[in-house]
Amino acid sequence: MRKLVYLALTILFASATVQAHDEAAQTQEAIAKAETELAAAKKVGHVWRLIDTATGKKSVNLGKLLDAAKEKQAAGEFLEAIRIANRVAETAVLGQQQANSQTNISPYYNE
Repeated sequence: MRKLVYLALTILFASATVQAHDEAAQTQEAIAKAETELAAAKKVGHVWRLIDTATGKKSVNLGKLLDAAKEKQAAGEFLEAIRIANRVAETAVLGQQQANSQTNISPYYNE
């Protein structure tokens, strides 16, 4: 019976370690994607500001929000870091789409 309990505890701790490693890897991937999309948004000149609870409900530049995601990652709050990084990536993509849709816009005057 004692061996069975030790075996169960060993399996439990091993699975928890694997899960934490997976979350860390997913966090790193999400942050890398957000960095790539943010760089592309900066290149076209359409970096939006975003309101998020991670920044005290203030409107901040996406770069600062990405820094908040990195801080959450360093603190071990992987799910929150993934959430923030995904918001940064999605918003950066929207900024790029806006820039692309407005490349040939010129003023229109009624005559």
